[in-house]
Amino acid sequence: SAGEEETFTYSIMTDDIVSFKSIATLSYIFAGKEKTKKSDPITIEVQKPFALSHTISKAAADKNEVVDYNLTITNNDETSELDIKNLQISFPSKIKLVNTPIGLKEENNELIFKGTLEKKKSKSFAIKIKSPQVGKFTIKTSINAEMGGRDFKEDIEKQLSVGLSYILPILNITDTVKSN
Repeated sequence: SAGEEETFTYSIMTDDIVSFKSIATLSYIFAGKEKTKKSDPITIEVQKPFALSHTISKAAADKNEVVDYNLTITNNDETSELDIKNLQISFPSKIKLVNTPIGLKEENNELIFKGTLEKKKSKSFAIKIKSPQVGKFTIKTSINAEMGGRDFKEDIEKQLSVGLSYILPILNITDTVKSN
């Protein structure tokens, strides 16, 4: 009947961790002719089953000032464990490790973790670092993991500036205008 509305739903299944747009298409016959309508696109984000996040207590520090670098891995999956084949935190050679948290193995200014993270669990590492030298440094973290027969890889970076001053010059300009 004229003016009637009908709501319908549809299900989709993805086979990859991607972002994509879904558009529903409806075909119907009206007055003996086939008509087609399309819905507005809906963007769907298929999330990885885990999250890797990191923070640094200060993006700019003084020489030899201790800075906290915190890393958290979260298994968001409700049904499977996350097998962490290799988690590697790489510090530039001019960054010194003040502590090595339990569970991490230190090798050549890198911290390494391998293990399993149970479903819906997180693991965090609090790492204290400092630098006796001035510079801008990049801390690189990478993870290789597996869940349900599928391999995952992610790389993240954090910047740390040590002893770099951002001095803004103040200019006083005086101008004298003489009139005749």
